[in-house]
Amino acid sequence: MARVRDGFSDQPILSLVNGKPALTMVIERVGSQDVLEITELVRGYVERKQAELPEGVGITAWNDASITLKSRISLMLRNAAQGGVLVVIALALFLDLSLAFWVVLGIPFAIFGCLATLVVFDLPVSINVLSVFAFILVLGLLVDDAIVTAESAYARLEQEREGLKSIIGGVQRVTTATVFGALTTVIAFGPSLFINEGFARVLTHVGPVVMLCVIFSLIETKLVLPAHLRHIRLPDADSAARAGPVKRVQMRIAQGLLNFARGPYRRALALAVHYRYTTLALFLGGLIVCLALIPSGILRVVFFPTIPSDYITVSLDMPQGTPWQRTHEYARRIQEAAVAMNERHREEDPQGRDAIRTMLLISENDTSASLTIALLKSQDRTISSDQLGQWLREALGPLHGVRAFRLNSTAGPGGIPLAVQLKGRDLEELRSAAAELKLRMAQIDGVRDIRDSFNSGGRELNIKVTPEGEALGLGDVSLATQVRQAFFGAEVQRVQRGRDEVRVYVRLPEQARNRLDSLRDLWISLPDGRRVPFPVVGTATEQTGLSVIKRVDLSRVVTVEADVDKSVVASSEVMGLAETSILPDILARHPSVRYEVAGEVEEERATVTGLTYGLAIVLILIYAALAIPLKSYLEPLLIMSVIPFGITGAFLGHLILGMDVSVLSAVGIIGLIGVVVNDSLVMVDYINHYVDEGHDWREAVLQAGPMRFRAIMLTSLTTFLGLLPIQLETSIQAQFVKPMATSVAFGIFFSTAVTLFLVPTLYYIAQDLRRLFVPARLRGSETPGARA
Repeated sequence: MARVRDGFSDQPILSLVNGKPALTMVIERVGSQDVLEITELVRGYVERKQAELPEGVGITAWNDASITLKSRISLMLRNAAQGGVLVVIALALFLDLSLAFWVVLGIPFAIFGCLATLVVFDLPVSINVLSVFAFILVLGLLVDDAIVTAESAYARLEQEREGLKSIIGGVQRVTTATVFGALTTVIAFGPSLFINEGFARVLTHVGPVVMLCVIFSLIETKLVLPAHLRHIRLPDADSAARAGPVKRVQMRIAQGLLNFARGPYRRALALAVHYRYTTLALFLGGLIVCLALIPSGILRVVFFPTIPSDYITVSLDMPQGTPWQRTHEYARRIQEAAVAMNERHREEDPQGRDAIRTMLLISENDTSASLTIALLKSQDRTISSDQLGQWLREALGPLHGVRAFRLNSTAGPGGIPLAVQLKGRDLEELRSAAAELKLRMAQIDGVRDIRDSFNSGGRELNIKVTPEGEALGLGDVSLATQVRQAFFGAEVQRVQRGRDEVRVYVRLPEQARNRLDSLRDLWISLPDGRRVPFPVVGTATEQTGLSVIKRVDLSRVVTVEADVDKSVVASSEVMGLAETSILPDILARHPSVRYEVAGEVEEERATVTGLTYGLAIVLILIYAALAIPLKSYLEPLLIMSVIPFGITGAFLGHLILGMDVSVLSAVGIIGLIGVVVNDSLVMVDYINHYVDEGHDWREAVLQAGPMRFRAIMLTSLTTFLGLLPIQLETSIQAQFVKPMATSVAFGIFFSTAVTLFLVPTLYYIAQDLRRLFVPARLRGSETPGARA
């Protein structure tokens, strides 16, 4: 169902599309009907109606939001296909081809299982850019458990060559690691079901998809994949000799990876654990350096990144009482500035193209106007919307006497970057405090389009009864009523004319009504029937009234708002400066005024609070989920040691790609936490299995690394490659999910080195601490069976 609003108004209206008079209509989606379906119906109506209209009148669909939706979904699907191909290629190169085939086969099973669950249980998840991104995110994650399971089964088969028995033994050996590894991923996205504060709500579109896909992938890995693996045959010398060129290349690459794990990596690992405290110091030093990127300003932090748009919007508000002719004049000036901007783009563009596709100018009443510019698609131009917006500002110049002006050339949430609510009961105090705050904020670089919500009305007279009038029995209501009747009129009778009723009013002559001096000559009737001049019983004070009075919790509120150039300064930095040095000075001079933060900064603080609570819950639950199967309080900490390094890896990814860390990055980091522990869990679980079989723990550590090297490298590589197409995407549609993809991909990529070197090193250090603090009679044997 759709709601339609037209552009008719009883005020003088200026509505132009590309300079021609137009009537605009807005169609909004209401209810659950698909937006694409509504769009198709409207476009069909437009095509039919165009044929019926007379010459000179046209109808067209404009500002179609479904175009953006379609482009975003198609972009996500294209990146999903590209990421899937890269994952398949990686598996085919480093695993046996048949093994890679059965691993990849689990991806559609998990995705279709997720979609079926969403439909059957009618879960509130639609197909949108975020949910499609979630499917891209899990492309690499879905094969993680399958890679670990298949690689373990294949390695056991190579070692024992006992067919199905070896397959079952290999699968069982990694069951604990894969089950609880999937559980940690589910836990990481679990808070998305409950977070409802701030922009972190975007997780509600990502979390359910990831959780369901991981659960179905786990089911497929444990129940379906082993049945397929039983058909795998190990290559012998004859089959290797008969292999084609592609197979030989694949076998050479796969064998090269194994040789690297058993040779250079094993020697490097032995060196790292021998000089374990030096290794730990190097990793901690790198961690501190990476964390220092943010305080040093090398890596900027903003709430929401600056994302160029395909639209520029300009809004103009004039003071109440402004003649509509002046508002229309300013609206025309804005349109002329847009034309000048377009001419400048045509000169700068190599192909001489227009920057503007369509331009809609509307002035619906006496005091407000808006201009919406649809730009040439971002992928078709080399000049950003921010630069075009700056050109428009330069062409427009100053607009004097404007109450509020705003130019927005970025995409994303429509919140106000800076907003401060000033509260109090004294209107003059609020007015003065707001004026001072606007003046001080204007002195900060990067702050622009400063405005407030104080909307003064027209001139008015404040009429009150004098003490003499009160003594004569006259009240405020009676005095005001007589003045109103004199200037507006008093109804004296009604005359019936056919079906109409005509009301007859008596009032002063028009010439007298147009002069305030007439008030001094007005005679006022007293309750006892006598009449006296107005100056005897009343006073009239001219003042400026208010068109709107806003209250919050019974207090009057004036909101000061401003936009921020995020390439110069972040909204949170400006608000921090305002709260520490500007607002205290202003409130000291106006003690009756209080303030509250609103707009984007308020949203940022609510989001940070929600993500902080979510992060704390995730860490506690992951620790519990690891401590239960490992039966240890220390080993979960060894596994979770990769988390801070994964986060710093996400920061390095943003630095490499020249991106700011934002709330979108934080959303990706929350999901990253559950993923990076998987490889560490695989490593520690293998060590424990080897120790439980009676081997020395030192040998177990040196054996686990090379044995798990291929699985760890492949799980990290497939996740990184699955998200690589999004990270390389330049279109606007991908900018919303690119920070999330960068956090996950680079976090996993850099945490791989931590898993391969730091986790075994920490295992050694844990044994050192055990020997130092635990008495020998309680430690038991330090050789076979000793665990951290």
